[in-house]
Order: sequence, then structure tokens, then C-alpha cells
Amino acid sequence: MNRRRALQNLGIISTGVLLWQSCDFSKGTGTFLTSGEKNTLSDLANAILPLENTPIQTPDTREDFIETLVEVCYSEADGQTFKTGLNEIKKIVKGSFDLDTIINTENEAVKFCFDTTRKLAIEHLTTSEYFMTELMGYQFIPGGYTGCVNI
Repeated sequence: MNRRRALQNLGIISTGVLLWQSCDFSKGTGTFLTSGEKNTLSDLANAILPLENTPIQTPDTREDFIETLVEVCYSEADGQTFKTGLNEIKKIVKGSFDLDTIINTENEAVKFCFDTTRKLAIEHLTTSEYFMTELMGYQFIPGGYTGCVNI
């Protein structure tokens, strides 16, 4: 029997059990918004930043990204303000998204929802692999090696 290997495995298993207990899996369930609110969020995000012909492939859709960040990273009060603003936007636009109407409103919940959606939609785009590699020229590690270059 290899005692060293057995002790290593025991340490790894113990660490895994301790970390598993500290994880909070109750947040980020994807049930923060109803399907109607999610459709309104999708229409608003497409009106702010249309991406129909852009080949962006991300693990989650833009709406799921925004919903998850608002649910997990923002306070509960900000989440409720976001939902209220989303419902008010649905009442304001009545089908066709006119961004001027949304931007010029005096409702603070609508402004918060619009600003948050705009910020997170842009973040979703700028952190995608397509944007980083094709538009920004980012090279993944280790990148290219250029030796003996005159400075």
C-alpha cells in the first residue's frame, strides 16, 4: 500500500467536502425574471445593442447573462428596482422600442433598468471570445514569440 498516495487522496477529498459545504447554490437559479419580463429584457437589449449578424458564441445568452448578474451581484432592493423598471418599460413602449421615450422618462426605476441593461449588454459583448480575438486582436496565452527584435 502506498501511504503517501493515500494521504494525498484523503487531503483532496477533505478539502473538496469543506469547499462543497461553503458553496451557496441557491443564487443564480435563472428564475429571477418571468418569461414575459425576459422577453421585454431581450427586446430592450436588442434595441440598445443589436447583434443579429454578429457571430458571438457565449455559454449563455445575453438575457441570461443580464438576469444572472442582476440576481446574484446586485442587492435585493436593486433587483426589485430592476424588475419594476422592466415592467414600466413594457408599459411605456407598448410593442415598439423607442429608445428616446425610455431615455427621456423621469421614472428612476426605468432609468436604473435601462442603464443596467445597457452596461451589462456591452459587458456581455466585450467579454466574448469573438470580440476579443477578432476585433481587439487578443492572443491567448502563450501568444507568439518574437525573439531578437530591435527596440
